[in-house]
Amino acid sequence: MPPRLDVRIGIQPSCVRKPESAETDQNTRASYGETQVIPTVSSRANSRDEEASAEQHTIHRIEAFSDIVIGFCLAQLGLNLTMPKNGAELTVILANTAFFAIAFYFIVVLWWFHHRIFSTFFVTSKLTRITNCTMLGGLVLNQYFLQALVHVFAVDQNPDVLVRLYCFSFAFVYLLLGVMLFVGLLARRATLPIKELHWGIQRIVNIVMTIGFFAFAGSAVVVTNHDVTFDRSGFLFVLAIVVVTRVITPLVLKRVFPERI
Repeated sequence: MPPRLDVRIGIQPSCVRKPESAETDQNTRASYGETQVIPTVSSRANSRDEEASAEQHTIHRIEAFSDIVIGFCLAQLGLNLTMPKNGAELTVILANTAFFAIAFYFIVVLWWFHHRIFSTFFVTSKLTRITNCTMLGGLVLNQYFLQALVHVFAVDQNPDVLVRLYCFSFAFVYLLLGVMLFVGLLARRATLPIKELHWGIQRIVNIVMTIGFFAFAGSAVVVTNHDVTFDRSGFLFVLAIVVVTRVITPLVLKRVFPERI
């Protein structure tokens, strides 16, 4: 009997493909430029850190530029002081001193508020950047009005219109400062410490009252040649500002946030 041949033929269809490992598939995709990088938790954290660092750098740059402009305006105050024609013109000296003292005080207060806003509340956006630049431009224009006011007052002309422009420009500057503080306070209110939250609310009240003061002064003060008259209601208005900012506002905050004091 002839020997039996056991022939087994294994047929593997060409349409059936062996499953490839993940490494082989990745190498294949890499060869065709199809590798997909999946972001990890650390990479996302690094990206957020970079964005935060870039935002802080932008804030510091804007604040540094603002400090230069505000410092220039303070220096300009001294240059605006005019020398009297003779020793008998005591009125000119008193007027120059009064204009200098008022402007210096409100610019220093503006600088301090601006510093606190940028250190705690400021958020970088198109609105806040435009608002800050407009505020600085208004402050420079305010110094121009002051320079013209002092010059007109020194040559015995009526500076009534310039006084109004000076007061209204100051009110406009503080209005823009308040807008930046209000925007930052709304954006960061959930993460702000209670002390900073109260400071922001009180400063908004102060800014509103300052705007009212300059708006009232611009409409109530009457300036003639070497004569400045101020209605008695102006003193009552100043007293109301002190009472609201120093007494009423802290009491309201204690009632609204009693558990946060």
